[in-house]
Amino acid sequence: MNALIISLILSYHEGALQKFLLRKNPEIILRSLAFNKNLQKEVNLSKDEIEFLKTLYFDLKKETEKIKSDIKIKEIELQEIIKSEKIDFDKVEKIIKEISHLGENLRLKQIRGFRKVYEKLGSERFNEIREILKEYKEEKRRIFKKD
Repeated sequence: MNALIISLILSYHEGALQKFLLRKNPEIILRSLAFNKNLQKEVNLSKDEIEFLKTLYFDLKKETEKIKSDIKIKEIELQEIIKSEKIDFDKVEKIIKEISHLGENLRLKQIRGFRKVYEKLGSERFNEIREILKEYKEEKRRIFKKD
């Protein structure tokens, strides 16, 4: 039970582990498309598409931050119960389920935002963008490995 609690807390705790777990976050890809001018030129995005991506990014960012703050509050509640003199394991289980549900909602909102990009740009351009993003990522890795 303690291992489950620890793994849940770690996976939602901001830091290197969370970044590792969420590195394929659709929000990051959406941000790149909305604000990276080099990428926008490379994939030939129109002004209308860029505005759509910016609006979608900010809407998604607001929604995900709200869910993330709800998760943090639940984590604090969980810590409060765990650190109490007498642990109520039923409450612990309930809060863990709530955290899991919030995490699921977070990922679903992110993937639904990504789906809107897919629907707006079409499958051919979407796959082209995925390949370009892969190249960007590989190039970034090569740059950081040199240092």
